[in-house]
Formats: sequence, C-alpha cells, structure tokens
Amino acid sequence: SPSNLDIAYLPWTPLAGGLLTDKYLGADGKVLPKEEWPAGARHALFARFMDRFRSPLSVEAIEGYAAVARDEKCSLATLALKFCRSRWFATSTIMGATSLAQLKENLDAFEADEAPLSDEALRRIDELHLRCQNPIMSI
Repeated sequence: SPSNLDIAYLPWTPLAGGLLTDKYLGADGKVLPKEEWPAGARHALFARFMDRFRSPLSVEAIEGYAAVARDEKCSLATLALKFCRSRWFATSTIMGATSLAQLKENLDAFEADEAPLSDEALRRIDELHLRCQNPIMSI
C-alpha cells in the first residue's frame, strides 16, 4: 500500500489455528474446557499446538469476538475473515481448512455479495483489541 512504504500486509492464521471458529465454543459463547473439545480437532490432538492462542487474555478475546459474531449473525470464522477483508491494506489472507465445509465457509466470507461487517461490529472489535492487545504474548 502506498501509505505503508508499499509494503503489503498478509494476515497469517486469522482463525488462530481454529480457535476463532465455533467448534471450540459452548452454546453460551464461552471457550469449552479442553476435555470437551471435539475429538480429532487440532488443539485436542496436539497439546502444544499453537498454545499461545489459549492464554487467559486470548480466551477473553475469543469470547468477546464470539459475542460480536453472534450479534452480526455470522460464525466466528466468518467474522474473523470478514475483518481481514475489511482491512484496506491486506492484500490477501492465508487460511486453512480441514474439510470442504470449512473451506466453503472461509471462502464465503470473501464473496462480493457478502455484506461487510457493520460499523458497530468494527467498533466493538477495536474495543476488544484495545482491551486484549497482543493476547498471544501474555503466556
């Protein structure tokens, strides 16, 4: 981007290794205890897999973003990817999926006819970011 010394931004792991998806959340929007994580999910299979995303501050952020997603009537993954899409300086986004259903959900967030996040959602995301800055460094 011209205002950024022509250096593009490329979000990597925008779904926090899967934690910014609904599969690790309970019906109340809270991160499930580890023993209740879905069998076969990466964080359940590999004890140290991206454990930086499981710090108390990261959990607070995840739960806050889940509340925003619920109010936007979209999945947590869709919220995260739409946020990446909303950043004018992001030239692309690196994402992964382990099933066709996950891939479809991820790609749908980038469809041209998909509504962007509301100004209220973006405001709440900014507030969460200020409260939980760089939560992966809080281990």
